[in-house]
Amino acid sequence: MKCLQAILDTTQHSISYTLSRNQAMIVEYMPDEDTDMFQIGRSSESPIDFVVVDTVAGGGDEKGGGGRVMQSTISRFACRILAERKDPRVARIYAAGFDSSRNIFLGKCLYLVIFKFLKEKATKWQTSRGMDGLTTNGVLIMHPRGAFSGAEPPTCPPPPLVSAEEEGERGPPEWGVWREVSVGGGVFTLRESRSAQQKGLMVEGETNILLDGTLIDLCGATLLWRSAEGLAKSPPKKLFNMFKIYREIALQKSLSCQISGNALIPREKDMNLQ
Repeated sequence: MKCLQAILDTTQHSISYTLSRNQAMIVEYMPDEDTDMFQIGRSSESPIDFVVVDTVAGGGDEKGGGGRVMQSTISRFACRILAERKDPRVARIYAAGFDSSRNIFLGKCLYLVIFKFLKEKATKWQTSRGMDGLTTNGVLIMHPRGAFSGAEPPTCPPPPLVSAEEEGERGPPEWGVWREVSVGGGVFTLRESRSAQQKGLMVEGETNILLDGTLIDLCGATLLWRSAEGLAKSPPKKLFNMFKIYREIALQKSLSCQISGNALIPREKDMNLQ
């Protein structure tokens, strides 16, 4: 009954880890005055700050209308980002987001009292530091190796993925390795398949702190994380004429994504720099 009260309390953030039919672990979270939380997902409910949806190639004649996919692989509450107020450059990403009741469910839960059946094929485990888990399709991140646009890293970045000499050269960045981030912010190697039940290996020395140029894969949409300093040091607008050249090539070659089939052609209104 105490677990049920924690879930029904809409003023309390909590994560429910269902271990078996008769056993569940509820982790409660307290307000933190030193951080701000932003959530990303497919849901249009109020807890989501940035709504991300799939699109159908060419604007789509699919039954969903409006170019949207009927069955999306993007989670309704995909991930959450916690930014420090003292140093906003320090932003950490976590898999899964809180719903309108301020809950996250990992596992299968059946509550007859509220007549609600929640089914989530999530991987979860217990460690010496508490519970942790992965979402069904996972949240993947890839940090750039080195500076992305000349921006300095946050005050407490993850250890560099390149040698000190290479880091000091500040040459063109190289892409790192895809990792999966857990609900608790742990960093793991990729699973054998996107929704496999067996988690990857924990990666020591890497953290969930976002860097300028970090890619975030939500299984259906990939986001690029940019810092304010990085954007300030980005190339001037006149250099973005390269997008016009790319558009012409894309139209001639009919470029498309090999996975989703979506056309890789920038829209003209996205290139309007006036």
